[in-house]
Amino acid sequence: MREPTPLRGQNPRRADEGWPSAERVRRLFSTLRSALNAAVRERLIRDNPARYLKLPKGRRPSAVVWTKRRVQEWRRTRERPVVAVSTPAQLAEFLSSIAGHPMFAAYHLIAMRGLRRGEACGLTCDDLDLDEGIAYISQQLQRGSDGQLRACR
Repeated sequence: MREPTPLRGQNPRRADEGWPSAERVRRLFSTLRSALNAAVRERLIRDNPARYLKLPKGRRPSAVVWTKRRVQEWRRTRERPVVAVSTPAQLAEFLSSIAGHPMFAAYHLIAMRGLRRGEACGLTCDDLDLDEGIAYISQQLQRGSDGQLRACR
């Protein structure tokens, strides 16, 4: 039996060499399900067969804090955790170092209020009440399958 060919960008040193990760399988399944749903809407097929498939639940990566040891390891190997969070001191240092940057307000909103990147990018002047200090999150920017950015409500 022939060994499977590793997918592009896959780490060849993994124990399950040549097979896509569980996360990649879920993303591929999501894309396939979405395409089949579109085919149902367009009446090209009657039913979406992907809706009957059950994928095993994957483990979500746990967040790790950027400790001094992890920062040193990252500088040495350039490998970083999937989800890494800054300490309050690191965040304060970052925000003070970019205080004059044109994107400071966006970075501050993201860091202090938990905005997602797409939500911050979707803000318009009409969404901001500077007198009251309020930002209304009414849309976000998303990249479509054609690569174009679109505002989504």
